[in-house]
Amino acid sequence: MDLTVRGAEGLPQKAYLSIRAGDVRKQVQYRPGECFRFDNKSAPRFFVVDVFEKVSSAQVSLAELAALGETGSSVQLPGRNGLPITLDMTVKVRDQQAGFDPKKIRPPRHQVAMEAQTYLETHSVQKILQGLVQQLLTCQPKDPVSFMSKYIQESAALGGEVATTLPSLAVLNPTDEESDNEGAKRQWASRRGMGADE
Repeated sequence: MDLTVRGAEGLPQKAYLSIRAGDVRKQVQYRPGECFRFDNKSAPRFFVVDVFEKVSSAQVSLAELAALGETGSSVQLPGRNGLPITLDMTVKVRDQQAGFDPKKIRPPRHQVAMEAQTYLETHSVQKILQGLVQQLLTCQPKDPVSFMSKYIQESAALGGEVATTLPSLAVLNPTDEESDNEGAKRQWASRRGMGADE
């Protein structure tokens, strides 16, 4: 049985429709033309329609709540007329979810980004990569992969510090003869946004 709600009047904004046919209930936020599909073998004589209005919502970390075990936690939501709604909640992981470990759930994106930023700053990775790109565009070697490899080795030998010029990299640069033929080549380091001072 397919039941379609073609339109509605007097419905609160962002209302939810719930339709129960027999033992099956379907619930969605109202949208005109929404189809409720029921796989009943025989159509029931009646169905029940409920209209729900969203009062409040909050995003709750399943991992944090599960880690608290039986002690649980209070979840606060803003209610109507400024009155708070407080829910005392616990999560118990059932055996059918044996693979679920709340400690193995991915940490929030912000936390991952902060840890990555700290790592990059601690090891001067951003400085080294920025210097690498500047040198690569300035020198424009024929074999950029070897150039980059050598640059990283030189930076490692300097203890993670980046020199503005690395003499041993000159071997990987084009010969003077080739450089003369490339007079039209852009000087990347002198362009806005590409120099060491910016």
